[in-house]
Amino acid sequence: MSPLLIALLVAGGIAVLLAIGYINHTIERARVQRARATAELKARLRLLNQASSQLPETFVPAELRSQLQLVEINLLDKLLRLDSKNEALRKQRDALGNGTANEDSRPAVLQVTSEEHSRSIRQQLESLDKTLQQAGADSIIAAAELQRWQKHLRQCLLLTQLETFSALARQAMQQGKPRVAKLQYERAVAFLVKLNSPALADKISEFKTLMARAEQAANAAEQKNTSGELLSGMDELEKENETWKKKSLYDD
Repeated sequence: MSPLLIALLVAGGIAVLLAIGYINHTIERARVQRARATAELKARLRLLNQASSQLPETFVPAELRSQLQLVEINLLDKLLRLDSKNEALRKQRDALGNGTANEDSRPAVLQVTSEEHSRSIRQQLESLDKTLQQAGADSIIAAAELQRWQKHLRQCLLLTQLETFSALARQAMQQGKPRVAKLQYERAVAFLVKLNSPALADKISEFKTLMARAEQAANAAEQKNTSGELLSGMDELEKENETWKKKSLYDD
């Protein structure tokens, strides 16, 4: 076998190995990209479902819910293109397309129970805003509609924060802690003043009124406690006086 033929065979073998390596690398890269895209779409779908099912009806009215269903259908279509054999996704897509999805079981109005609950609501609203932004970038939602609903979500974030202050203040009053309630109202006023919006003047006035009432309740409670302590002290002195009188009589 001539040296030239050997060289050609070696070169051909190397070329084949390089080609196999390139093909394997391309296949692996495509697999990783597919897995990453699937995970991202599923995460967006999960956040969308959580927000649309858990946020109150006042935050996600029927019109916005219809827009979100279009976004959900789009996400499911993308997932099905990546995983066409997933029957669960296909059934979910068909249910949305046919209007036979699960009935709405959301709360009617916002009810904040704790700061942790408030934080969860705010996170869901922020996730919903990001979802709408992406839907606008994908031309699923028109620009005017996107601006409209983003403004709505900003208002919902404001209401959530104010309701948090109010809920914590109410809980404090029920627990007999008017000073803590006053602090929550002060936080609300400071929050509103920081926003520097003339449209919030009535809200600021409302929370200042509540703050004044909490102050009055705190003063009344403290005065009552002081009077109670004074009476208790007088009773103790009277008891000591009686004991001293009895002791003096016995000693005599």
